[in-house]
Amino acid sequence: MWRRLEVGDYDAVMSLRQAVLSSLPDPDFYVREDDEHMFVRGHLDVFGESVGYFDGDDLVAYLALTTDLVSSGEDIEFAACAPTLNDVVFAAAMVHPEYRGRSLHRAGIRRHLAIAQALGAHRGMAQISARNHRSLRSYFSEGFRCTRAVDYPDGRRRLLLERDLVGGAPAALIDDVALVDLNDFDDVRGELTDTREGHRLLPVGSTALMVVGTARKRTTVTAKLPGTETEWMSAAS
Repeated sequence: MWRRLEVGDYDAVMSLRQAVLSSLPDPDFYVREDDEHMFVRGHLDVFGESVGYFDGDDLVAYLALTTDLVSSGEDIEFAACAPTLNDVVFAAAMVHPEYRGRSLHRAGIRRHLAIAQALGAHRGMAQISARNHRSLRSYFSEGFRCTRAVDYPDGRRRLLLERDLVGGAPAALIDDVALVDLNDFDDVRGELTDTREGHRLLPVGSTALMVVGTARKRTTVTAKLPGTETEWMSAAS
């Protein structure tokens, strides 16, 4: 059962985070917060909110959504995306090792998308390690696109993803396609521009190629029939 998490769920969230972080096959998938207590507490009712999935009394999956980027410091983390007061950040998503493979991550993302849209947010953003292919696939599948590749002063190298929460689903067709090896971070950064984004992953052995290209713009055609008026969406050639 999914529900919004409250302050009383703090210990359960901390326990789940410990179980997940200690089981990661690569520590770069998720680097522990400088202040784990404040991060978790803040996403319960201070500068964000969290949702969790329970199996009986056990919290087995949770996702944190940042709604106040300034108070949380996420405005600095996402400076490359020029954040505004109308943005939210998909700050954390964790599933207990024994419950992976049940699409809980994607279900949680969809719940937070609905919450963000209900709050009137215009854009959702996420920060993901290029090595974390599972997480990248989940966000790509829910309409996020990779727009930036950023080096941070502490040595982290992260892909920044964005999703328009107002304009509907992104275009399915893309032009000027390139396949970029996620192991080559500099190449990934060079391929991403103001018009070119990462759209999906193609698995290749232990690594993956990111499909980068320019989304083909959609055009609206109004077809008038007797007594009706219907809008058709089509991809521009």
